[in-house]
Amino acid sequence: MDKMESTSLFLQRAPLNALFTQLAETPFDIPAQEAFYNAAIAPYKEKHAPPLRYLKAFLKRVMKMIEEQNLEVIDEFTELAVETSIKDYSSTNDTEGEGYFIFQMNYPDIYDAISDNTRNSSIVHHRWEDTHTVVIKRNTGHNQVGLKLWKAGLLLGDFCINMPHLFKNRRVLELGSGTGVTGITLAAVCQPSKIFMTDFHDEVLQNLEFNTAINIDKESLSNVDISFLDWEVYSEKNIIAVDSDIIIAADCTYSMDLCVLVLQTISAFLRYKNPNPWFSAPDASARYTKWQDTALNRDSTTPTILFQSKKICLLCFTIRAPETLEFFYQTLHNLSSEIMFEDVTEWVLGSCATSSFYYEGGREDLRVMCIVPSSSLPL
Repeated sequence: MDKMESTSLFLQRAPLNALFTQLAETPFDIPAQEAFYNAAIAPYKEKHAPPLRYLKAFLKRVMKMIEEQNLEVIDEFTELAVETSIKDYSSTNDTEGEGYFIFQMNYPDIYDAISDNTRNSSIVHHRWEDTHTVVIKRNTGHNQVGLKLWKAGLLLGDFCINMPHLFKNRRVLELGSGTGVTGITLAAVCQPSKIFMTDFHDEVLQNLEFNTAINIDKESLSNVDISFLDWEVYSEKNIIAVDSDIIIAADCTYSMDLCVLVLQTISAFLRYKNPNPWFSAPDASARYTKWQDTALNRDSTTPTILFQSKKICLLCFTIRAPETLEFFYQTLHNLSSEIMFEDVTEWVLGSCATSSFYYEGGREDLRVMCIVPSSSLPL
């Protein structure tokens, strides 16, 4: 994974040790200070500012580093230090851990398919001309896990950026959307025909709606649906309303009871067969195969499970307690009459040629499972 720029580390509120390790690699002279300030602080000073504690700690440390390098400090840093020194934590939400975290999409060279009538359409390589910045409001001090950011969601976000064709024109269901970092990234860059972002708790859903509103343009908002979904109590009506092609979920299996609930929910949504599905039209099978070839870039590295069903689920999680991991795999095996699965971690990581997110502690503890219905829909 390429090294992340210091401005991106600051915007994502990375630990200061990681940020200053990078800043200290070269002299932080006046041009470097101005470039950093203009890119990471000035655009967000009035709106979407960092948590006050984080900003104060950064300014104290950066001015000390500049002094130790026998360099001058720009006026903007000095003025900001004075300004923040008179602010009271009690007048902000900082004591609750609330703050804005800003992700600037780092686009790779990606491919697009020429639209023609042949199955093996030509592939044209190009770079996205526009850029997206995703602003996420989270609360690290709150006891709701859905108000925090989790590495598994960031990995799925990176995967969306690097593999947008997988989701283009698809109906996507996200389980446990939380802050919305994955679903919002997908909606912003992948052009799904519809994305259903779901969660359970009222506070989480309110924050999800807020984050979606500040990130997605009005035209794209029509393709975004935010709704309540209880994994213990849902009906066929819920499944019919969504009728998704792709399900995504991140860090929803951190406890044994959730392992059962989320996997049963995934199974139910994957196995639903719409009597009038989108792929029942003439030539649909050929068009779907063409989509597979172009979107998945079919080659020897692509997991075969992705071609075994028209409905797939990508479930990403962080390895925590060994007993929970063992129980998760056992639950998968218990559902073998309903679903099939394959570990596609290596393929997902390999597909992420570039990364837009900072992963505290790295990505070695992340896993991605691809899940499909055992009775696959006919191709």
